[in-house]
Amino acid sequence: MCTPSEAVFVQYDIQHGQASASGTTESSCYQCLLGAGCLDSPSERQEGLECGDLPAGSLGSAAESASLCVSALQCIVQTGCDDDTPEGEAYCYCGTEGGSTESDCEGKSSPFPLNGVCATQETAGFTYTSNSALVTNFLDTMQPSGMANEIFDCSIGNGCSTGAAGTFCP
Repeated sequence: MCTPSEAVFVQYDIQHGQASASGTTESSCYQCLLGAGCLDSPSERQEGLECGDLPAGSLGSAAESASLCVSALQCIVQTGCDDDTPEGEAYCYCGTEGGSTESDCEGKSSPFPLNGVCATQETAGFTYTSNSALVTNFLDTMQPSGMANEIFDCSIGNGCSTGAAGTFCP
């Protein structure tokens, strides 16, 4: 039984021929993320890395927080917006309105939110109400979207993302 976070990546693997009812291949996105320590693995004592690990907070119950996190994960995976741009994974929020670097995006005072393809999902999973605060705290794992972004940051840092739209994982 997959956790909600794992289900996003297993579904991606199924769609890209890296998983079936019998399991995932060694080169699957899920296996890469698991091996890189980006997802929970009780056997490796890796915990607190997934959407379901979020506590209740100002955005609602633990289940509501997990749902907001999964929504951000799904958007990033489905759109491939985490491609190799100067803004890194923040491009999913910043889009073309954010400028050419993450600091340009952070410095924008309006519009809020910016025009990234996942800006709606990103904003919904943060309590921050300005571009500067949101981008500064983009990897805040106490926030639903921050947890989702941390999973992608981990994937990029560990070679699970090729950095090209549509080729999130090997």
